[in-house]
Amino acid sequence: MDGRRGPCRELDTSATIRMLQGVVYSTRKQFRGFWLAVLLALLGPASAALAQAPAPATPVQLSPDQLNQIVTAVTGAVLTQMKAAPPAPAAPPPAPASATDSMEGFSAYLQQKEEEFFDQLNATFGAYPDLGAHVGSIIERVDGGPRGLSTLAFLAEMAGIIAAAVALAYGAALAARRLLPGNEATGGPASIGQTLRRGVANLIGLGLFWAVVAFAAARFSHGLGMQGTVAQWILMGAAQFALYYTLMLIWFRPAEPGYRIVPLESADARLAMRLFVIVTAVVVLRSWITIPIANHQPARVIAAGLLINNLMFVASFFAGALPARLAVRRWIESTAVGAGPSPLRRWLAANWLVLAGSAVLLIAALHAYGAVTGHPGVVAGLTSTVQAAVAMVLVCAAVEFAGRRSERADQGARRATPKLPGLVSRMLRVLILLGAGVYFLRLWAVDALQAMTPEQWGRFADFALAPLAAVFAGYIAVSYVNYYAARYLATHPVAVTSMTETGELVLKTDGSSRLRTLIPIIRITANVLIIIMIALLVLSQLGFNITPLLAGASVIGLAISFGSQALVKDIVTGVLFLAEDAFRIGEYIVCGNASGTVEGFTLRSVRLRHQDGQIFTVPFGQIGEIVNFSRDWSIVKFNMSLDRDVDLDEVREATAKVAAELTADYRDRLLDSLKVQGVKDVTDTAIVVQSQFTALPRDPGEIERAARSRLLKAFRDRSVALSRHPWLAPTLGAAQPA
Repeated sequence: MDGRRGPCRELDTSATIRMLQGVVYSTRKQFRGFWLAVLLALLGPASAALAQAPAPATPVQLSPDQLNQIVTAVTGAVLTQMKAAPPAPAAPPPAPASATDSMEGFSAYLQQKEEEFFDQLNATFGAYPDLGAHVGSIIERVDGGPRGLSTLAFLAEMAGIIAAAVALAYGAALAARRLLPGNEATGGPASIGQTLRRGVANLIGLGLFWAVVAFAAARFSHGLGMQGTVAQWILMGAAQFALYYTLMLIWFRPAEPGYRIVPLESADARLAMRLFVIVTAVVVLRSWITIPIANHQPARVIAAGLLINNLMFVASFFAGALPARLAVRRWIESTAVGAGPSPLRRWLAANWLVLAGSAVLLIAALHAYGAVTGHPGVVAGLTSTVQAAVAMVLVCAAVEFAGRRSERADQGARRATPKLPGLVSRMLRVLILLGAGVYFLRLWAVDALQAMTPEQWGRFADFALAPLAAVFAGYIAVSYVNYYAARYLATHPVAVTSMTETGELVLKTDGSSRLRTLIPIIRITANVLIIIMIALLVLSQLGFNITPLLAGASVIGLAISFGSQALVKDIVTGVLFLAEDAFRIGEYIVCGNASGTVEGFTLRSVRLRHQDGQIFTVPFGQIGEIVNFSRDWSIVKFNMSLDRDVDLDEVREATAKVAAELTADYRDRLLDSLKVQGVKDVTDTAIVVQSQFTALPRDPGEIERAARSRLLKAFRDRSVALSRHPWLAPTLGAAQPA
């Protein structure tokens, strides 16, 4: 192998190492104390805590008699010296260190850590030739081996085992699809049960793949030397990648959109799945470093391999994230049925690549620091972080999928009605994110950086988790209040009463109620009270004394009430109006010089929409009396001019016939049928007869128009003549009719 590599390859490697070392020293001179000061300020205490103490010397064994003689001799000598020596003057107290000395000491500490880090980094770069030589020795030891197989034959054997396991797993998954009942979607998106059964079929295939690979790996566990070690790494890595790939396939389903869990189109699903597959594949490949570790290679050789893993992780993330940036953005923006993305979601969707890339670079920097300085916890933290992040994303997607499928049955106008599964889905996702945040914090603070001991973390958790739980409880309360209010408003449409240009009242939608009118104010008040209570509870749990806050709030409230008497008057008057149920949203009212349909109100004013489109905002304190045209019932009176010679009995009979027809056609809106009230007026040419009916305030003008037209037809059938008014010629200078 050495002859095949040749001297030119060694010369190029040495030149590369010298170039890297030169870059390290150049960077050390130009950026001394800049980025490393920040990094070591965070990680310096962890480094000091991780420093190993020197091993104690082996104690000398003494008999009890010898020990007693030594103690007696030492005690006598000490007493003799104390009697003979004069009393020593008291030592002056040490002078307190100044701020300048503290800063100089901290700078010296950072400079020392910088020197150590760059020395270790230079030594790590210098270990790359040894790492290459060790990889070459691994290939040499695999070539041949106890079984006499060449490297190519060995790799072909591994490929054959994996291919056979894939074929068996695929066949098992297809058989499970046919055997499991009800897993085929009949059309459109599959239900939750169908999606679960299809996922179980894939997991059955995965289980068979693992069984085949584990059986094959067990055959290489004894007596095969380096071939056995490499075979176990390849086979178990394939099993781990198969687990990741199967989960990605269940969630993304590029070829089966009906069973897809993530809310993406097929093209976006393929891009997003490729991102996760690339990242998880690199996480699996990073385990190659276990082979040098198992062969007891020096620490610097292991660190050089870990830096290669770090570079592979960063490059793989950006290689998969850049093509999938728009697909992931649309994924983040997608929400449950009937809801649009919140401003926070839109911001996260627009900046996810910057945020995720920054997190990856930060984790990679910590991983590089741990690899160079020899902290295994930091190195293991990268793998645990990636695995936990992928699991968090998949679980959140599954929870959102369950909420989305639960709301799928709603159609038409009820699609915009909030549903309880959507609320539970949002709460579970928030809980998952909070749990993941706590897990990542503990992973890096305790396990990776070792900046905190488990006992310190326990005390910190007791101190911080209670306020966090209170905030989450407040979030649940606010979400439920908003959910109930939105659901009630959606299921109880407002009754909108408006006046047409001809002065007729029209009720467009029925269903107005007093509670529906009060729901907006109840929601705002409840949210404010919940937020105040949670804020006080959190401050109390953090150790703050909230009694002065309550007293100060009382004094401030009293001062505001004295300084804003008009505002207080409007609020109190509005509460009284609402308590008396003087009007509701959707009703047509007249108050002072303003009139219109009530569109909404706040704690201090009511908003009216005039029939011509104007909006009146009237403070409650200026309303005065209110005339409500939309409450309970409405009496409609109208007149008809008849000839002076008509028979009034014929008029009553015709009106009775029309009243029967109207009662049959408008039975759900008429409270009292059409009746003739009598002669309203008598003129020189006509008799004015007045009729009336009582109806609900739901477009009584429609019933009036129907009554007039039917009475006109009935009068003509009975020869009841209408009055004939003489035509009046226009005065001179007036405009002529067209």
